[in-house]
Amino acid sequence: MADLTGFVVQDPNQKVKWGQNVTVASTARNIFNPLMGKSDDHIIKTDIKFKSAEDANIAEMSMRGLVRGDGVQGNTEFNDNVDSLDYLHQEFRLETLGNSIKSKNKRLESGSAVSAFRDEAMAGLADWAADRSMRYMFGRLSENCTNIVACKAGGDVYNTNGTSQITAGDFMNTAAIDRLLLLATTAKDSEGKRQPKIRPYMAKTMNREGIEIYLPRYVLMLHSEQVEQLMQDPVWIDAQKMARERGDNNPIVSGEVGTYRGVIVVDGGAWTPEYAGCVSSSTTALDGVCGDFHIYEGASHYETRVGLFLGATAGMIAMDTGFQYYEDTYDMGRKMQVGVDRAWAFQKTRFKGVTPVQKELVWHDKDYGVIACVSAKLS
Repeated sequence: MADLTGFVVQDPNQKVKWGQNVTVASTARNIFNPLMGKSDDHIIKTDIKFKSAEDANIAEMSMRGLVRGDGVQGNTEFNDNVDSLDYLHQEFRLETLGNSIKSKNKRLESGSAVSAFRDEAMAGLADWAADRSMRYMFGRLSENCTNIVACKAGGDVYNTNGTSQITAGDFMNTAAIDRLLLLATTAKDSEGKRQPKIRPYMAKTMNREGIEIYLPRYVLMLHSEQVEQLMQDPVWIDAQKMARERGDNNPIVSGEVGTYRGVIVVDGGAWTPEYAGCVSSSTTALDGVCGDFHIYEGASHYETRVGLFLGATAGMIAMDTGFQYYEDTYDMGRKMQVGVDRAWAFQKTRFKGVTPVQKELVWHDKDYGVIACVSAKLS
């Protein structure tokens, strides 16, 4: 019987390398990866500051309200009309994202068997990390949205900031994208109430001459059933035909199915027990990640699908430098266990004021860069 203790890697540099491999692989599999970046122009902002050196587990982001007072004119003195800067804040605590895998059913007899198990374990953990992080992102971006577009049959939308009228046949359509663009740019909801204005993010692409350029774009992450519905819309079909004729077919985001009026439409998949993806009104709560999504039910609890219209700084990630790698033996040295973990946290951007003046600002406790787009289930 082999004692595997001698096969356990002790070299800290090798462990760092394997941890980095898991980090790179899991990040590459995340559908949101192309939308992440350090600046405010990215959909998922990654350059998040920590509150203090004493508490490095609390991340913090602030936003400055607009200066919009009357100012001074003529000989009026500045002291007669002083404006002010108001800041809104959001804090969130880093969590541990980690898991481990044990070799099971049989003892490992050789160094080659240990190496094979190690490779399989790292691949499985990278896949788990990608799925888990995407569940955080899909779940928290979709949870309790403050601005909602509800699709209506006949290529239309409901004029309400809710989903209670949705019923069979209220499928995703280009009119919903038109409404999403209108609400994002006019800073309103479908009932005319004030909402934060949503800025486009700057998408990196190549022009026809092969030169790297940046274009202002929104992203619409749709449930796979919503993609199928949209593809039946004659307006969408014509728009994609015209885009192909112009040569505008250079994908920017993984899963991209087309563009419409500067909105990149992406197949976000469907949330199932096996895979992360766009949620449905029937999606159940995931402990420690997100609540349920029954608020998106249609008439008489009709089941719906939930897409996400995303602009700049829709969400934010705070994280360490990457996964730490661990391995050890168990079962008296006959079997092995491989694990990884890191400090990581994701939150939808929703600033909150503290003072009465701050709470009157349009951004207070409202989604900063997200609008939910909800349609009926396909069948």
